[in-house]
Amino acid sequence: MPTNAPCFSEILGQEHAKRALLIAAAGGHNVLLIGPPGSGKTMLARRLTTILPTLTAQESLELAANRRTAGLDDTLTPPTARPFRAPHHTASMAALCGGGTKPRPGEVTLAHNGVLFLDVLPEFSTLALDSVAHLVNEGSISLAAGREHVVFPSKPLVVGATSPCPCGYLDTDSPHHTCNCTTDQITRYRSRLKPLIHLIDLHVFVSPISHTADTHLPSGFPSDLLRERVMAARNAQAARLGTARSNADMTPLEVVQYVATNKPLIIFINTIIDQTDLRPPAVLSVLKVARTIADLAGSPDVELAHIAEALNFRIPLFDPPKSQPLTSPLGATTT
Repeated sequence: MPTNAPCFSEILGQEHAKRALLIAAAGGHNVLLIGPPGSGKTMLARRLTTILPTLTAQESLELAANRRTAGLDDTLTPPTARPFRAPHHTASMAALCGGGTKPRPGEVTLAHNGVLFLDVLPEFSTLALDSVAHLVNEGSISLAAGREHVVFPSKPLVVGATSPCPCGYLDTDSPHHTCNCTTDQITRYRSRLKPLIHLIDLHVFVSPISHTADTHLPSGFPSDLLRERVMAARNAQAARLGTARSNADMTPLEVVQYVATNKPLIIFINTIIDQTDLRPPAVLSVLKVARTIADLAGSPDVELAHIAEALNFRIPLFDPPKSQPLTSPLGATTT
């Protein structure tokens, strides 16, 4: 990491959010940061690239090719840092996803092997979020113009940021801001997240730091140390799933194989399914995160505590409502 790069140790407090980003980096999980303006969402997101694993030679070549095709870099030196791209919510579809008379990569492709930060997520159009979700899910985009046909890799780690309501100050203790948003306004605002929400494994509330906080307290571990933990977890996943795959990529069958490894865990998981409004994709998401938490702890098996922590990063408030009988990924059916 360059000496002038931002570092996690610069962030005061926000231990819950920093823990979430460590898990995200370790397992390749997408993240949604939820908090009022000024709570540090952008600061947190910008530091995520500093704890991601070191670029492999193949990843570096892919980044260099994308940048040269976009006209951003004419050097032959492969990049050494992972990209961080933060398109504005008014960006055109071509700017986000690529296109033009001569096919060029968009922001999703330029963030490949790095971080795509979508601030004020509900302000992006539904079409834009649908398109971003499709590209990230597919991992590539195919563009054609005339006789030219190009396929660009498009697999970034997505970090979305949103306020809890249109004004941004719902349930905050700020003496200077009072939320007057109606329930209907809040529901409509949050519903704009729907196109992308199924890709998000970690939902994280980011609270503002108190002005009375002691700024001389140690602020946490540096990025270099956190990256070592991330790389150890990724190595465990590569041994389990194969090279270039992370826990976020697990199939439902792999989740059963590598998470639900004993009867007490299966009972606990089915209790979660029975007693919450989480739909099957959300339950699978929780179990993938639990596997990553276990990897960070160096545990070969997922334990109840790992699943319990993973549940703390899943906020049903931001999930689509359950509208049909819920089928467990482990075979149980609930109503």
